[in-house]
Amino acid sequence: MTKIKILLGVLLLFSLFSCEDDAVETVSFGNENYVLTAEAELDVIINLSSPASANISIPVTYGGTAVLNEDFTATETVSVAQGESTATISLVLGDLYETGKTIEISLGDVEGYTPGDIVTATVVITPKEQYIYNFEKAYDILANSLEVTISLLDNKGQTANPSSPITIPFEIAAESTATLGTQFSIDGDATSFIVETGENSASITLKYIEDTLPGDELIIAIPDMGEQFIAGSIDKMVIRVYGFSIGAIYGQWQGVSLSNQSYMTETAIMYGAPTDTVGLPTNISDNTLTISAAEADLLEITGSGDAANYFRNTTIEYQETRTFTYAEEREGWGPPPTHDLAVFALTSANINFSATNENLQTVEVGFRVFTNDEDEEILEATIYQYAPTDFYKTIYDMWFSMDDTNLYPLGDDPVRLQFKRVTE
Repeated sequence: MTKIKILLGVLLLFSLFSCEDDAVETVSFGNENYVLTAEAELDVIINLSSPASANISIPVTYGGTAVLNEDFTATETVSVAQGESTATISLVLGDLYETGKTIEISLGDVEGYTPGDIVTATVVITPKEQYIYNFEKAYDILANSLEVTISLLDNKGQTANPSSPITIPFEIAAESTATLGTQFSIDGDATSFIVETGENSASITLKYIEDTLPGDELIIAIPDMGEQFIAGSIDKMVIRVYGFSIGAIYGQWQGVSLSNQSYMTETAIMYGAPTDTVGLPTNISDNTLTISAAEADLLEITGSGDAANYFRNTTIEYQETRTFTYAEEREGWGPPPTHDLAVFALTSANINFSATNENLQTVEVGFRVFTNDEDEEILEATIYQYAPTDFYKTIYDMWFSMDDTNLYPLGDDPVRLQFKRVTE
């Protein structure tokens, strides 16, 4: 029995060490972009994902338009001592350097390590103190107002700390379709970002002008400023000028309810199909919906609630603002109220509105944002293109049998899901 216990212990230790051996170790540069000036030598950092278990050498190659030992000199041997996790390449300008040349430093293979996120670092040669600029975001939406921020890194790729204010002019790129003074304005008529002493970022504020057509794009860029400023990974910002009724839907939203549940129940009873209410998508609180700006705007759904039976992670595109009838808000015998909704095309949604049946189609969904009695900002999604299999099945089949060319005969009986904005 004792021998069996010892054997089991050995096997357990072996399995533990085997799991540790399976861990993926990586080697990577600390930053992608650097600047080498005449003022000081430049240290380019290489990071290991964990301390080295023994002394190791890291092979590097130098390319680009700059010539080693003419435009610059560099560390010949790059090594990491046992127990350490960083190595440093030191670069110094040579006597024959030429401004504007670049050095491309590439990592070679290191035994026991796989390449990390940054395997090539770019160094630009300049005789001046130089900054790398980046916009905070590549894409965003202008609803009411929008703060646009630019940040600076120093020539080592670290957060800049200027000793005096820095003025960085910006321009509205020629390819912009939104017009300054017509569709948007800039607070204070600003024409530059001003980075104050000791700061590393600056902002301007854009404001939407009412009664203009939505959907045009504004592109903010930094003009060529010579050698002092180098564009980082986000060198411009694309802003879609939507206004509040459209732009307000962007953000993160927590599920609340099926807002027209009572009306859908009454409708099913009226059709003589009360069992069609079984499976209505009433569990929305377990879902989070995120709508964000990107090259193609994105809708993402998370959580186990019923909203995930319809929505998929997908791209979306604004189509138009359209007036919808809200029969559930009718009072007495008067006409039902109407609301204007921002209609978006979703590249993919499950029109079966089911956890078990899936039929992915490109659909349209109407959105509106309003403030409820609790002063909460509510996003309402009106889903009128659906072919349900888990609820309203009898009603759907009845209408579809009358016209099988119309995949969405329940357009007048939509599903309305409400979400409330998630605030930081």
